[in-house]
Amino acid sequence: MKKLLLGICVLFTANAIWAQQNFKAKVIDKETKQPLTGASIDVNNAGALTDEKGEFVLENFKNGKYSLKISSIGYRTADYSVTIPASETIVFELEKINLFLQPVEVKSTRAGDKAPFTKTNIGKKEIEKVNLGQDLPFIVNQTPSVVVNSDAGNGVGYTGIRIRGTDATRINVTLNGIPYNDAESQGTYFVDLPDFSSSVSSIQIQRGVGTSSNGTGAFGATINMSTNEFNEHAYGEASNAYGSFNTWKHTIKAGSGLIDDHFTIDARISKISSDGYIDRAS
Repeated sequence: MKKLLLGICVLFTANAIWAQQNFKAKVIDKETKQPLTGASIDVNNAGALTDEKGEFVLENFKNGKYSLKISSIGYRTADYSVTIPASETIVFELEKINLFLQPVEVKSTRAGDKAPFTKTNIGKKEIEKVNLGQDLPFIVNQTPSVVVNSDAGNGVGYTGIRIRGTDATRINVTLNGIPYNDAESQGTYFVDLPDFSSSVSSIQIQRGVGTSSNGTGAFGATINMSTNEFNEHAYGEASNAYGSFNTWKHTIKAGSGLIDDHFTIDARISKISSDGYIDRAS
């Protein structure tokens, strides 16, 4: 009887061991067929990285079908379905993708962390929190030394800005490194950029001359704006908002995603209207 029980225990143990398998595979470049080092493999909340030969091993997996997600920097993420156990080493191919557009060289506009003058950086999340359809001066209104005004009172329409007491003609405004100030008066007319904050990813305010090389236009301060980065995948977005003083904001944004790994098409249309709260503002 003891021998029979021992035999049954050994049998169940062997079946449990055999039911768990190691899965070995390899990841290569689809074009060059070269192994990819450091590619990430994700399956059932478990992960692995490929070695210098592009190989990886998933240990102690039960027999069955699994979905693998394989990703690597500079390559398109791919999903595969595999069956364990596998009779031979499986080879996965990743397609190279160009994540960068043509480089644009911009000099002396953005200040680093160790720059010897005062500055304030505003990120995309902070912009989204305060973006209620107002012109850009009201987005930066809460930063030090900034004073804004509005003809309508609520920041929609003609607005003005002063930094450290200097008016807009002494504030250098750049958009992706390109000067936005009027070439003759050096003024800035944000009314010509309705809902522009919906297309801005970051803002840096440099109080004082800062890094600008645009002469008198930067005597008081510099405002550097960077637009949204491109989206790899196609997208669409629509938003509507209503507020006090009959204020309306309608925005539609859409993008094609990356086309042939080189081009993107992004578009935004906005309509903003408000009666304001200052008499005769409308």
